[in-house]
Amino acid sequence: MDFDIISLDTETSSLDPEKGALLSLAMINFATGESISMDFCYSSLVVTPGAMRINQIDILELDSPDRTPLLEADEELFYWVKERCHSPVPMGLNIGSFDLIWIRKFLPQLGSYLGYRCLDLNSLLFAKALEEGKPLAAIKKFVFDAARMKAQEGYPDFRQHDALSDTYFNCMVLEAITGAKFGKEGK
Repeated sequence: MDFDIISLDTETSSLDPEKGALLSLAMINFATGESISMDFCYSSLVVTPGAMRINQIDILELDSPDRTPLLEADEELFYWVKERCHSPVPMGLNIGSFDLIWIRKFLPQLGSYLGYRCLDLNSLLFAKALEEGKPLAAIKKFVFDAARMKAQEGYPDFRQHDALSDTYFNCMVLEAITGAKFGKEGK
């Protein structure tokens, strides 16, 4: 293949990158199954209570020394992708309209390397609904149920709205829609 699919997900403190912060990011190389996940460090920030309920990140731990400063994270994540991908294509749910906007703002080196091409799973779900002549909601439920079951089998710590769990779920959704094989067995 002349491109490398990188499943990507972020967790944020709000829906608006001008008012919120990028709290965590995870990526999985679809072909190899290699993953990276980082939580970002902040000494202060504004959060939206609804966003924090969804991502279940404890705001009292955002300045923990276990979390990575953004500048350091940007460089490490950039090199992680660059070492594994000649032509990375980020993949996920709402990837272009949400996650990549946050990445370009908070992790500019990584955002620049990822470029503007992306594989949005929502678009594939719409295409599948058109192909099968079925309602989008029915297609989405069928695909998500199958992907969630497979994700829970293969990833014991799976939980929704956790960046690493969601990247793994994205891989299972892509596999369910396209038949492409995830990880080392897919080679």
